[in-house]
Amino acid sequence: SQGTPVVALGVIYQHSPLALVASSNSGIKELHQLKDKRVSLETHSADIHAMLKTVNLKESQIEASEHPFNPNAIMTDQVDAISVYTTDEIFLLRQANFNFRLFSPRNYGIDFYGDTLFTTEKMIKNHPDLVEKFRTASMKGWKYAISHADEAVNYILETYGNRHSRDHLLFEAQKTMDLMRSDLLEVGYMHLDRWKHIYEVYKSVGLIKDPVDFESFIYKSKQDNRKFYNVIIAISIILLGTAIIAVTYILINRKLKHQVNQSNLLKQQLKAYATDLIRSNEALEDFATIASHDLQEPLRKINYFSEKITQSEAVDNQGKYYIERMQAAVGRMQNFIQDLLGLSKINSNPKQFRPLDLNKVASDVLSDLETRIKETKAKITIETLPSVLADKFQIRQLFLNLISNAIKFHREGVPPEIEINSKPTHNGFWEISFKDNGIGFEINNAEKILKPFERLHGRSEYEGTGIGLAICDKIIERHGGHINIQSSLDQGSTFCISLPNNPETGLK
Repeated sequence: SQGTPVVALGVIYQHSPLALVASSNSGIKELHQLKDKRVSLETHSADIHAMLKTVNLKESQIEASEHPFNPNAIMTDQVDAISVYTTDEIFLLRQANFNFRLFSPRNYGIDFYGDTLFTTEKMIKNHPDLVEKFRTASMKGWKYAISHADEAVNYILETYGNRHSRDHLLFEAQKTMDLMRSDLLEVGYMHLDRWKHIYEVYKSVGLIKDPVDFESFIYKSKQDNRKFYNVIIAISIILLGTAIIAVTYILINRKLKHQVNQSNLLKQQLKAYATDLIRSNEALEDFATIASHDLQEPLRKINYFSEKITQSEAVDNQGKYYIERMQAAVGRMQNFIQDLLGLSKINSNPKQFRPLDLNKVASDVLSDLETRIKETKAKITIETLPSVLADKFQIRQLFLNLISNAIKFHREGVPPEIEINSKPTHNGFWEISFKDNGIGFEINNAEKILKPFERLHGRSEYEGTGIGLAICDKIIERHGGHINIQSSLDQGSTFCISLPNNPETGLK
C-alpha cells in the first residue's frame, strides 16, 4: 500500500497463531472487560485490534504497554492480558499451571493468514527460475517437517540447542499442523479474496489507507496442475452434493417443526398437517435412501479408479501423492455422509417409546467398546441406573456416543476414568451424568460442540466428523429432555442428560 513492489510467494499458516490471553485473577471473562486493564500487545497486532473493535473497545480505553516477548509478565501479575502465539506461549502457561482465558480473533470473525513468504517484482523479473526454485524448496521443506515431526524436533535440539524442551517443540509442531491445515490445502496456498478481506480489516482499524494492486501482489506459480483438475472437480461435486443434503435436511426439519406447532390451533388443521407430516417424512426417508446410494457410488468409483491410476507407471511420485490425498478426502467424505444420514433419520421415524432399563443399555455399550476400553486402560464406574420410557435404539446410540467420546478425548498418558450415575429431580425427570477426567474444553464452547460439523480439535489430533454430539442433542430433544455441560481445560467434562419419566410430559 506504500508503493513498495513486494510480492507474496505463499502462505504457510492458513490461520494466524496470534491470540490474547487474560489472567483468571484479573476477573476478565469477556472481551469488553479489558477496558481500563493493563494489556501488552505486539506491534501491529492488526487481528487483535480488529477483535477489540468488534466489542467497540478502542486502544485508548486500555492501558497498553510494550510486549516483553515472554509470558512471565502475566504470570507475575505485571499485566492483566498479553498477546501470545497459540503455538508457543500457551505451552509455557499450561506447564506452569497458570489459569487463563484465551481470546482468539477467529472466534470473533477475524481470520488472517500467518507467516507469508515475500520477494520483490524485480527479483521475479531478473531471476524467475531462482524464485520458483526457492518457493518449491521452501514448501517441500515444510511438507517434510510436518510429516516427520519427531525428526524435525531432534534436528532442532541437536543443531540449535535446547532453548525449548522436546515436549514444547512437539506441542508447537502439532499446533503448527492445525494452523497450516495441510490435510485440506497445499502448503503455500493463498486466495485473492482472502487477501482482500484481510486488507479491509487492516483498513477498518486504521493500519492501512492506500489501495493495493492485488494482481501484482500475489505470485503466479509456474507449476502446472492441470492433470489433477478433474480429480479436484470430482471432489468438489461430492462436497456440493453433501452440502445440498445438509441444507435440504435443515429446511425440511424446520418446515416439519413449524407445521406441527401450528397444527394444534384447530382440529381441521391438525388433520391436514398430520397428512403433510407423514408425506414429508416419507420424502425425507426416500431422500436419505437416494443420497446413501447416489452419493456414495461416485465415491467408490473415485477410490477404484484412483487405485488403478496409482498402479500406472506413467504416474510420478508427485501424482501419487495427490491421489493419496484425494483418497483420504474421499474416506472422510464417506464417514461424513454416513453420520449425516444418521442425523437425518432421528426425527423421521415414528416414536416408539417403551420401558427401557438403562443398566442393560450401558452394559451392551461397554461390551461393544471392550477393545477400546482395554487399549486405553479405561476405568468406567456405573451406579444403578433407572428405567425410562424411551426409544431403545436411539438411547443406545446416545450412551455409545457419550462414552466413546469420553474415552477418545483423554489426556495423553492418563488412563480415562468415567463415572456414570443418576438421580431423580423434583419435576419428574431423571438426571444421568457422564463425568470424565479427559482434556476438557473452555466452557464457552459448550453450545458450539452440540452443533453439526463443529470441532474444537484438528482432525490430525482426534478422528471424527463433528456430528456425534449433535446426534446426542437431537435424541435428547426428541425424548423431551435437555442436556447440560460442565467442563474446563485439562480438568475433564461432565455431560448431564435429563430425561423425563414420561416423554410426553417433557420439554416442548
